[in-house]
Amino acid sequence: MPGFSPGTASAGNSKIELSLECNGLFDADVFSKSDPFVVVYMRAGSGSGSTSGRWTEIGRTEIIMNNLNPKFSKKFDIDYAFEVVQTLKFEVYDMDEASSNLAKHDFLGECQVNLGELVCDPNGLKLPLKTRDGSIFQGHLKARAEELLKSREFFKLRFAANGVSKSLFGSGFFFQIERANEDGSFGVVTRSKVMTGSPYVWSLPISGEKLCNGDLSRTLRIGFWKYKSNGSHKMQGMYTNCRHFLSMKGSFETAANDIQQGQFWKIDKKVSITLIKKDVETKYTFVDFLQGGMEMNFVVSIDYTGSNGDPRDSRSLHYSGANQPTQYHKAIVGVGEVIKDYDTDKLFPVFGFGAKIPPNGAVSHMFPCNFNPGNPFMNGVDGILQAYYGCLPQIQLYGPTNFAPTILEVARMAKDPENLSKPVPDYFVLMIITDGVITDMQATKRAIIDNSNLPFSIIIVGVGNADFDGMEELDSDDQLLSLDGVTAARDIVQFVPFRECSDFAADTINAKTSLAMQVLAEVPEQVTSYMFNNKKAPPPAY
Repeated sequence: MPGFSPGTASAGNSKIELSLECNGLFDADVFSKSDPFVVVYMRAGSGSGSTSGRWTEIGRTEIIMNNLNPKFSKKFDIDYAFEVVQTLKFEVYDMDEASSNLAKHDFLGECQVNLGELVCDPNGLKLPLKTRDGSIFQGHLKARAEELLKSREFFKLRFAANGVSKSLFGSGFFFQIERANEDGSFGVVTRSKVMTGSPYVWSLPISGEKLCNGDLSRTLRIGFWKYKSNGSHKMQGMYTNCRHFLSMKGSFETAANDIQQGQFWKIDKKVSITLIKKDVETKYTFVDFLQGGMEMNFVVSIDYTGSNGDPRDSRSLHYSGANQPTQYHKAIVGVGEVIKDYDTDKLFPVFGFGAKIPPNGAVSHMFPCNFNPGNPFMNGVDGILQAYYGCLPQIQLYGPTNFAPTILEVARMAKDPENLSKPVPDYFVLMIITDGVITDMQATKRAIIDNSNLPFSIIIVGVGNADFDGMEELDSDDQLLSLDGVTAARDIVQFVPFRECSDFAADTINAKTSLAMQVLAEVPEQVTSYMFNNKKAPPPAY
């Protein structure tokens, strides 16, 4: 068995996939049903038997509109350690507006459970939702934990609906794929987009891990649904005999009792559904590419606009008196200490923006913090901090807050022909640390969209107490960023407000750890999605 070495010892750790659903939620809306989503936290630093430690947010589900019994397709991958008490907390909210600020949404209850309890029950646990003071509220949350098996297979499924008329499906329709659980129930793994007009064709790309958890004989259920804006979608047809078709290689071949290429099932006398294509490709992991020679390049961009406050004033975000590190300092250390391990030469370009710079006081929207345009690189995290603090006495904080110039500069590095011609190109990660609202939002969107198919990611850390709602437009987890009819090739942006990580003034270590976890969580998937989209593979000897 892989990884089995008799006579040796190893940590009892594994990767767990967490699935969530709710039922009987409180209806917080007047003219429709609640639009629920769940925020998942883990207690940081929980030791054996410990109930102390800070809560760290590990993710949020998608928002399901008008539904008091939602089944969420988003899964959460968690490192499970047998010897540690890992407590999970789930907070359920009704979405009221497009904001990451949870205070702007209606609270629908919370519950807690230890991950070990979930792992012990393959059927999952039904947890009653409670108020913040511990009183029983309305509804339940069901959580299910399943060990995640590695799979490099990536499926591209393509369905078509034939005979569909607007009179029958006026509000559109969609596909949903579910997989069987041990107790005979089914959990949602993916939903297609809602189609409102012809051609009625869907592409459903999905990894083997998410689709069937690496088990190619696992029973799936494929449903065809009519979309209704009030959330009461109607199932039009369901194909359940899908136990073996995943194990077929390439496109479909004839197989008795299985859905196959060209086979269809009838919805009514006019409508039929056809699986017109199924391809299986290999999607290598982040570790595969690291071991195959991929190098990570970390670039830092620091906000020196006047809204940060005079650095000589103790209220300034750039004030560092009394040996108290600034929030910029903490962000640099929190993320830099993690990513430096993946950067071979440990040399990091450090740029600033939004300041008047020497020698003549001209405003610059991108300048090297060491004022050496020919060599903006600094050695290690200490070098980044040296450039950050050393720059402050030589500049005047000014404005505006423009991101586009720095994004375009790092994109230029990433798309260097010599880099792109490598079998596995170097991957660039730009970290922008900022305190305010973007001034050049349209130019920033255009820069991101135009360069979204490069080996390039952007992580934005918001410091201070400004309203960062505009940043959510760039962090397009649920829908790809678009502008003037042009859509990004993939999501390359992750935004995290530092204030949400923890009480950084009271607990610097936990704040930095939490920040690094949240900011860097999406980078491995962004790396593998670029490599997969551009047909890059690690060398055979990896």
